[in-house]
Amino acid sequence: MTPRYGISRNGDCRVKIHEYPSAGNVFLTAYLPIVFSSIDFSGGQLSHSNNRRSEQAGIFRFGREMTSALIMALIFIVYVIQAFKIPSASMEKSLLTGDFLLGLKFLYGSPVVPFSYEKFPKMVNPQPGEVVIFEYPGNDFEIGSSDFLNKDFIKRCVAGPGQVVAAKGRRLFIDGKEFSLPPKGQYIRNGELDYPGIMDFAPLRIPKKGDTITVDSLGTREFFFLRNLIEQENPGSRFVKFMEGTVKPFWRKFWKMRPLENQPLAHSFSRVKIDFSLFIDGQKADTATIRLRDVFGQEHPSPLQLYKRQLEYSLNDSRRDSWVWLEMQFDGLAEQLKERYPGKKVTISKELYLNGKRIMTYAVKNDNYFMMGDNRDDSMDSRYWGYLNRNFVKAKAFILYFSLDSTIPWVELPVKIRWDRIGKLIRSWNGLHPPAYYK
Repeated sequence: MTPRYGISRNGDCRVKIHEYPSAGNVFLTAYLPIVFSSIDFSGGQLSHSNNRRSEQAGIFRFGREMTSALIMALIFIVYVIQAFKIPSASMEKSLLTGDFLLGLKFLYGSPVVPFSYEKFPKMVNPQPGEVVIFEYPGNDFEIGSSDFLNKDFIKRCVAGPGQVVAAKGRRLFIDGKEFSLPPKGQYIRNGELDYPGIMDFAPLRIPKKGDTITVDSLGTREFFFLRNLIEQENPGSRFVKFMEGTVKPFWRKFWKMRPLENQPLAHSFSRVKIDFSLFIDGQKADTATIRLRDVFGQEHPSPLQLYKRQLEYSLNDSRRDSWVWLEMQFDGLAEQLKERYPGKKVTISKELYLNGKRIMTYAVKNDNYFMMGDNRDDSMDSRYWGYLNRNFVKAKAFILYFSLDSTIPWVELPVKIRWDRIGKLIRSWNGLHPPAYYK
């Protein structure tokens, strides 16, 4: 059974950000080039060449100008700055549902080419307290749907590589020192979540570049986090992910084709797999049988391999993309095996595979970060899916350029716009050393 996290599904607790050119970007990169190219600076008068040229020449000139404007817009969006929209509540009340913001891509390193994980040299690294836009580090495919969640996320960085994170109810600790909540952050449930492992988050060290991690030494939480870290450092094709998650569902919907039920497209680009082996009194026992529940709630003896296939299939579903769910599966399996083999030592060995090859130790290639939403009780963040790898960082949140109140209907448009939020800078908040300027 899927665990309850005490998180609102209405807000979805995940800040899924729509990525698109802002109105400002379009004006600067598309409209101005056309205006300036139509001015005759030699005589100071507007050119009337369209009246003198043939229709064919006019069409050619228009096409050339539009092409150059599109190229400029693409360069600007890919390498410099990009617009994002926040549709849910995990950063409230620092950032509100309906806020439109700009992120600076070049600070953390712009991609060399679109759909590439290769980046130009960075100017700075993310620092604790900064609000960061990033590609979702976990599995973002939902079984039973042909759509990927395929959105970028936005959270606040609370810890960097080499630091230790822990939480106790409403209190967050970094390297043993309390990290205070941002002035507009909130606990809507007073820090009380349904799962104790999230509410009282045991100390966790954030891996840094050059660390070597031994898989056998990890608990379920760290094991699951390592799986997502390896996935981020060895990603599949971002272009394939875009095509299968955006273009293909649109194409199927356009032609009214049947949804891709039970076909986890994540296999097209996911390279990391979770598996396990069962040992009874030190002897491998992968041929053992266990009880599995069918769709009618009846239990039947089933081979362990069937359970493994069901576990792998479930892990491809974003609704179970949490170490909490995986731990419940392993704990339930262990209890069942102890009942079935009383008096025997039952061991479950967790295994990770990259491109079909088992990983015993893993050398970390990039620095990692721990991200949390300012709305602490309504945020799906690093407490659930683990580290954010430097490879998936996209931009630093910079400024709000527009904001709409979703609770007000469109017919009341002037009131629907949050005028007081337009132009506000998105400031950092280092809870270990709170800045005096923050209000």
